[in-house]
Amino acid sequence: MRERYTTSLKTFFVAILCSLFISAVHYLGTGMAGATDRALGVGYFTGDSYSGVGNKVIRGDSGTGDDGIPSWVGTKANFIFFIEWLHSGRHYHTSSSYTTATTNDRIGADYVIQTMRGADSSGDWDHAWPDSADITDWKNKINNPSITYSNSELYSYSINTKAMPGGVSSGVEDVIKYSETGEKSSIVFYYGTTKVYAVKRDCANPLGSMPGLPVSGVWSITPTVSGPTGSTAVGGQLTWTHKVTNAGPDATDEAVTYRYKSSGYADFEGSGPVIPPGTLASGSAKNAFSTGTSVHTVRLGDVGQTLCRVTRATPESSTSAEYVDSYPPACIYIPYVYSLTPSVVLSHLGGIEAGTSFSATPTVDNSGPSNSDDTTWQLTKIVVPAGTNLGNSGGGNSNLIPCSYFTGTGVNCSSASDGEALFNVDDTVTRISGDTMGVYPDVASDLNVGDRICYALSVKPRSSTSTSWRHSEAKCVVIGIRPKMQIWGGDLIVGGATNTSTSRKIISGQNRTFGSWVEYAIFATGSISGTASGSAFADHGMPSSSGVCGYSTLSFTNTPTGSLACTGAADTIGHYSSVPPSIDIGASFPGGAAIGAAVVANDLTSGGLFVGSRAGNLTLNTSLLGQGKSVVLKVSGTVTILGNQTYNNGPYTSISRIPQLVIIADNINIRNTVTRVDAWLIASGDINTCSNVSTSARLTSSICNNPLRVNGPVMADKIYLRRTAGSGTGWDSGDPAEVFNLRADTYLWAYSQASGTGRIQTVHTTELPPRY
Repeated sequence: MRERYTTSLKTFFVAILCSLFISAVHYLGTGMAGATDRALGVGYFTGDSYSGVGNKVIRGDSGTGDDGIPSWVGTKANFIFFIEWLHSGRHYHTSSSYTTATTNDRIGADYVIQTMRGADSSGDWDHAWPDSADITDWKNKINNPSITYSNSELYSYSINTKAMPGGVSSGVEDVIKYSETGEKSSIVFYYGTTKVYAVKRDCANPLGSMPGLPVSGVWSITPTVSGPTGSTAVGGQLTWTHKVTNAGPDATDEAVTYRYKSSGYADFEGSGPVIPPGTLASGSAKNAFSTGTSVHTVRLGDVGQTLCRVTRATPESSTSAEYVDSYPPACIYIPYVYSLTPSVVLSHLGGIEAGTSFSATPTVDNSGPSNSDDTTWQLTKIVVPAGTNLGNSGGGNSNLIPCSYFTGTGVNCSSASDGEALFNVDDTVTRISGDTMGVYPDVASDLNVGDRICYALSVKPRSSTSTSWRHSEAKCVVIGIRPKMQIWGGDLIVGGATNTSTSRKIISGQNRTFGSWVEYAIFATGSISGTASGSAFADHGMPSSSGVCGYSTLSFTNTPTGSLACTGAADTIGHYSSVPPSIDIGASFPGGAAIGAAVVANDLTSGGLFVGSRAGNLTLNTSLLGQGKSVVLKVSGTVTILGNQTYNNGPYTSISRIPQLVIIADNINIRNTVTRVDAWLIASGDINTCSNVSTSARLTSSICNNPLRVNGPVMADKIYLRRTAGSGTGWDSGDPAEVFNLRADTYLWAYSQASGTGRIQTVHTTELPPRY
């Protein structure tokens, strides 16, 4: 405790006592209300009871009239200056002149300091003489921005104070309070709107219950967040506004920093600074605030998420260094904005044979700009009978499920595959996640020719603004056939390339390849593709694993230059150096009788060999050539075969009885109704196996669908194989549309004709590899 004043005090009779009324107040931090804990007539510093006449608390020099608080004290700063210097022993009469302070005034100043400080946090009052720490605390409490200063107010009073100089009564040097009523002009200190201390101007007497100033530096922070504002579209920018407010009651005594804290993001961002830097400065009064913003650019991963941010302030209050977050958070839902377009791509286009494997690949294009929400998808298989129109085949939007949307008489609709997926947008690439949607394999069923197998893809919801389905265009394959050609009993000699199609099917669990084939060798100066030599595709086709090498064993050549084995590449098969020269069959039959424009071969001769000629076109009607009849027709024009040309079946008593028809012409046309031609067909130009349909016309399974067999040698510059028969289902998949059969009767008849001339002439020879 500081040493008490010992200077003797003069006793004065106070003619007019200062007084003040002050209402009861709430003492922040202590909960105390009422007096200073000293009863009336009890000295503040000593605790002794006494009575008698006292002085004004601050009276200045006797007789100068400079009592109480000088008029120049009009602010908190001036008040602190005046009281602090009295405490140190100087009495300022003006702001620039002073005299030595009396003991009375110093005791009065110390009384003001200690009672203004009020009770501490435990509710105790400091009755010691103030030291430097007390002075600092006193000044801090006055300088609290929450404490306001009223320079002059009229107050009614019921409790007054007075200084008790030594020598009076008990000789106590102290300040006491006593009961008295009146009204005087006073300096009043407010905490908010509550009066917490008052001093009379004319005598500096502290008045009333004097709870004192509240503990200084008590404050807490209230963080808030608002927004966001801006665009929720992908690429749009969202802005939150962050705010921290000093909830008081005092000013902050340190800086408060604040940041944003985010949650709900697909890619969690954690926390970050606000703009401008989030700081509430030290010394910010109650209700002072600071604001800043934070931004976020919406990304694809945010779609379907609720994005939230809070304001995090540190420290949270004068008593806690921890952070405090605003509540509730400011959130916004990032909606889906997308539109889906489904489609299907088939591995085959147009017609396929029954039993042929193919696949449907469903795809979905999301035009965005955001990813899609969970989407139901269905790949639908639709079997459409021949001659039936498929309703809504072009696709579209509908509330109907796929099999109710795609309609038609006799249509068989089913779900091939279905599931749920998220369809993402990634520049120009459509990615499918969370599903099993992929290539869907299928095998064409044993359906009727002309039936269609269609696939369509449907998605629901079709967009972010609709709950309906979007159905793709139905993509279809038509059950058809790939006609085959077979050559029996001979070779195929081509002065160019030979390219025919093959069919691969799964039959009884076996992968088989079917196609056109030649019983013996193939000679071609160009490539050989799809056509088998050595009867490779005969009977039930061959295993698909064999490849082109497996069906090219009698193809000349079947190894590329410099290679010792077949490589399997189609363009390495063939390219034989040369083929045998064409034979002038007509030269073997000189002369010839004139024939009409339309003939029946059997009617041209009663027996033996008949050679006829015509300069112009010839129509050959149906004929059954009898035994012993041989007819050679030499035509400078086109021969059109309208009906079957057949031979008598015998039995023959000699080879001279074998009938034979030889047709030599510029072009030979065979009508679609003809199914058998027993004849030699020798054309310097074209042979057309279905001449009543243009060679440029597109064939279908219902056009030229009669099988054709030619029994005899065939030579032409170009042969149009136009029949569409055969190519059945199952093991009949290799059935031919055209068969060219070089039978033994051709050789026997030729031998008979050569024997008649007395000589046999060898035209050319070709050495073939041995067959076992």
